[in-house]
Amino acid sequence: MKEGLMDGINIKYLILGLSVILMPFSSFGQYIEKTFEDAPLPYLGYVPQNYNSADRTYPLILFLHGMGERGDGTPETLGRIMKWGPPSLIDEGQMPAGFIVVAPQLSTKQGYWPQETIHEVLEFTLNHYRVDRNRIYLTGLSMGGNGTYVYAYSDFNKPNRLAAIAPIAAWGDVNKACRIVERNIPVWAFHGDIDNTVRYERGKAIFDALKNCNKELTISDYRFTTFENTGHNSWSKAYSSEVPGLNLYEWFNYHQLNVEIEPANEKLELEEINVLPVSLGEASGIIPSKSGGFWIHNDSGNAPYLIEVDQTGSIINPLKIAAASNYDWEDICKDKNGNIYIGDIGNNANNRNELFIYKFNEDNIENQRVKPDIIQFTYEDQTEFPPKSENLMYDAETLIHWQNNLYIFTKNRTNPYTGYTRIYRLPDIPGTYKATLVDSLKLEGENMIEGWITAGDISPDGKTIVLLGHDKIYLLTCFENGFSNGKLTSYNLNSFTQKEGITFTNDQTLWITDESFQNLLKGKLYKLRLPESFNSNCN
Repeated sequence: MKEGLMDGINIKYLILGLSVILMPFSSFGQYIEKTFEDAPLPYLGYVPQNYNSADRTYPLILFLHGMGERGDGTPETLGRIMKWGPPSLIDEGQMPAGFIVVAPQLSTKQGYWPQETIHEVLEFTLNHYRVDRNRIYLTGLSMGGNGTYVYAYSDFNKPNRLAAIAPIAAWGDVNKACRIVERNIPVWAFHGDIDNTVRYERGKAIFDALKNCNKELTISDYRFTTFENTGHNSWSKAYSSEVPGLNLYEWFNYHQLNVEIEPANEKLELEEINVLPVSLGEASGIIPSKSGGFWIHNDSGNAPYLIEVDQTGSIINPLKIAAASNYDWEDICKDKNGNIYIGDIGNNANNRNELFIYKFNEDNIENQRVKPDIIQFTYEDQTEFPPKSENLMYDAETLIHWQNNLYIFTKNRTNPYTGYTRIYRLPDIPGTYKATLVDSLKLEGENMIEGWITAGDISPDGKTIVLLGHDKIYLLTCFENGFSNGKLTSYNLNSFTQKEGITFTNDQTLWITDESFQNLLKGKLYKLRLPESFNSNCN
């Protein structure tokens, strides 16, 4: 697979407006058992587990089938829709949790998906289901892939309602492609390189047309995946929930229409604990140690040591990280098993093609020395070292561990400044990898100094991510379905210094370090209690 910007229990399976038949069903959810007589087309409907008992909204996947799955809406022909895509995964018990899925069926008299019909189905779905209207995803295969493109750039989708689309083995009108870009609709297209039904060149042409719309496209929002030695059926691979790296359903979850930062009305007061020792004048990362103190490291050009300090900032022990160098250590994090990860991820010039994360366990320290395992990586979408000034997105100072993966939040150096931090994912297992771009967040600030992210951490309960700036923190919660789908709140701090380290010691308490500055300001250790008004509850 090549990918890049360029290139069983039984339950009722519903046939709305008709009759009900028995079909196998996924343990992730249930087929709804209520009929709606006003459905514009017969269709299969699926809702997540606990849909009927939980008063909340859910993301929607609207699936458009291909030519071979048309029918007359009878139980016998409607079952054809279960052959491919999300309905097939539901039938096999492999559908990722959390989505409403609606799969309408066209008549055999129809040779294409009319845009007005897709619109009617979407309107019907929004009127009968508790859909999160910021998270509507449209996808289809072959004829349905064409319908996906057609509806995305049609006048029926004006203003845009789609958070993202995924056309598979599809074609479209290249003269209307820029409408998709103008409407900021993310696209992940898939095609087999030996497709003789919808030729590869035809599928690539509509995607390439998106790139000629006078707007910089990023691989997080615009992807074209070529399946090698694959014919027309590229959808079996594209819709699989078990593909390595980022799968389609994760990508959907990382996109929504409206993401806003909620500014808090209160300014937070840092409690100054102490001035840090001179040997930690360039403190750049901090985590709790087993002794109840902290491990702190310096950044670029310093020796490969962690320094253990107590909660007053006084030195307890140095720790040499053997067989390692400190090219530019910028952050450090820890998992629930006591493994520590040091991120040699600083990349001011955006020209490094080898970055490292050093991993070791505190239990393996002997005589103030430990030899780490190594995670080596590059970014999947970086092809120039350095890239052009408008794409200087590959410096990073934030590393967190969550759910057996490492996440890097980048430090934006673009010119003109865009305000985004990109989020990349890596396995926490030693090896050599391409860091997968999974999401991005638009942050505050009109320039780099105001908008830089210099450190981050995740709370012990896994519910809150904190991101640090020079004079503010961001608290990100409710991010289980994608970081950009979470709730992001900003708090101003009572000082503007070169803050570069932050860590949780419990779910409500943060510790922060800053660097000394040209012999004018001393680096310090601070403590910060989250405000009582802050709540990580997502209900």
